[in-house]
Amino acid sequence: MASNNHKSKELFPETNAFFRGLFTTAKPEPPKTVRELRRAISASGLRHADCVERSELEKRYNDAVVAARDAPGKEGLEIEQTLIRAGAATLEVIDGLRCLCVGAAAPELVVVLYHGYGAHGVEFAALAALLCERLLPRRLQVVLPQCPSGESWFELDVTKYLYAVTMGEAAKARVVRATPKGVPELRMRQRRFLETLRSRAGVSSKQVCLAGFS
Repeated sequence: MASNNHKSKELFPETNAFFRGLFTTAKPEPPKTVRELRRAISASGLRHADCVERSELEKRYNDAVVAARDAPGKEGLEIEQTLIRAGAATLEVIDGLRCLCVGAAAPELVVVLYHGYGAHGVEFAALAALLCERLLPRRLQVVLPQCPSGESWFELDVTKYLYAVTMGEAAKARVVRATPKGVPELRMRQRRFLETLRSRAGVSSKQVCLAGFS
């Protein structure tokens, strides 16, 4: 009987491995050597030339984990790499958000362009490059932040909205005007993000413009 039980466990090894993974909370070990840290950071698309101490590399490695986690698909990565190699953009992690920064390194104006539901920030890279070229050459920076680990910046109850549509204009208006769950927390996070961004770019709050698509 014991041997039969042992055999049954081996019938579906992939399934067993999948369910074991669901209950595994251990995180992968971070790189142990300086060389491994640098390699991991470079693989994420971030830079590390400004990191002198190991502690700085370890902090940048944490950013690299975010950059890799929230990276776009293959086509998006190719677009990013093309801009980065051309010197037209840099990849940064700013206050925990993966950002493609297009345009001037020392800007006079910063435009933060938020992506819409289900999109990725890199989808607006071509628009960002065009704005930098046509509007304020060498003076404009367009920042494309990526929503962390998800498709939307705050909770969207699509089912509730669709139901309200069937109930008439008044019900639809109530849903549209209501504050979605997660918006207050988003405001607080974005205030911190924008303050960090403003400090890094060396601009005042009057030199930061917010825009978005949805």
